[in-house]
Amino acid sequence: MKYCLDTQDPPGSWQIEPDPRMFDTALVACALARAGAAAAAAVERARTWLERRAPQDHDPVARLLDEIPGSFCGEPRAHRSAGPHAVRRPLPAQDDPALRARPQPRRVLSPYTPAQIKELVERFYEKADTTRMKRWSHVDLLSTYSLLEALDGNGERAAEVAERLVSMQSADGGFCHNPVSSAVALLALAHALPGSPALERCLAHLLAAQRADGTFRFCTSDVWDTSLTLRAYNDHPVFARDAAPGPSTSS
Repeated sequence: MKYCLDTQDPPGSWQIEPDPRMFDTALVACALARAGAAAAAAVERARTWLERRAPQDHDPVARLLDEIPGSFCGEPRAHRSAGPHAVRRPLPAQDDPALRARPQPRRVLSPYTPAQIKELVERFYEKADTTRMKRWSHVDLLSTYSLLEALDGNGERAAEVAERLVSMQSADGGFCHNPVSSAVALLALAHALPGSPALERCLAHLLAAQRADGTFRFCTSDVWDTSLTLRAYNDHPVFARDAAPGPSTSS
């Protein structure tokens, strides 16, 4: 309880630094690896951190999510015989056709063809303005659809969608204070609007967002952390007296 009271911010909230996750760091590194020399040092710092980490093993899908992005963030150095850059063996979840992956890196089986995947994403895109979703989910959807159109050779359509994406870019160059969404947006902008100011600002944001240990971390959320703290401690008499009212009324 003392720790809880000591870590409350002056406005009455709590904000906890998220732990680093392999998925976030590997996915951002994967995107930055496509940026060339400008991001080479950042990618290498991320790889060095990933080398020292093992995927989550409490669930086969969680393990898959940790391993797959790292396999796309660039070729490992010669001494790396294994690591998070390759899916090394079949996983139990691969009995599900939607999640089945071969044990070789960068090969994933899917029940959908590329054209079918694009069609499904396009359906969501067409309903985006009338569907309630988190802002970063909207960014992810626009980025993915723009990227799929660009990869399909439809540059004009990809650029049109990417311009909508640019309208959601934050003043700091990122998207929703979320490194994962910003990384996916970087990929889309690189394909749909190469050389654009929006691309350069997004790249600069991600490079600045990397932590000293090489990681990229999910954003802090005072609303989320404060809500959880209130739910956990609100029945405790000391908390109810000294923390729950907030600084404006607790005196």
